Amino acid sequence: MNVPHNTVTAETKAAVLAEVLPYIRRFAGSVFVVKYGGNAMTEQHLKEGFAKDITLLKLVGIHPVIVHGGELGRLFQPGLGVGTRLGGGTGS
Repeated sequence: MNVPHNTVTAETKAAVLAEVLPYIRRFAGSVFVVKYGGNAMTEQHLKEGFAKDITLLKLVGIHPVIVHGGELGRLFQPGLGVGTRLGGGTGS
C-alpha cells in the first residue's frame, strides 16, 4: 500500500494490523534474507520504501539480512539445506 500515512483511516490501520499480527508473532526472532537490487537500488521512491520496510521488520523483532541481488543465488546452493521462497519481487 503506497498511500501517504495521513490519508489512511484508523479503521484501515486496525484491519491491516489484525491481519499481520499472526505473522509478526510467528516470525519474531527469525532471520530473513532479503534480496536488494535492480530498480529498487536506483529509483529514489523505491529506495525509501525498501528502507521503511526493513525498518518495520526490525521494529517487530525480525532480523533482516540484506544481500545484493546477484549474490543470493550463490548463497543458497542446492544441498545446503536452506529453504528459500521468492515473493513479491520482479527479479529472479
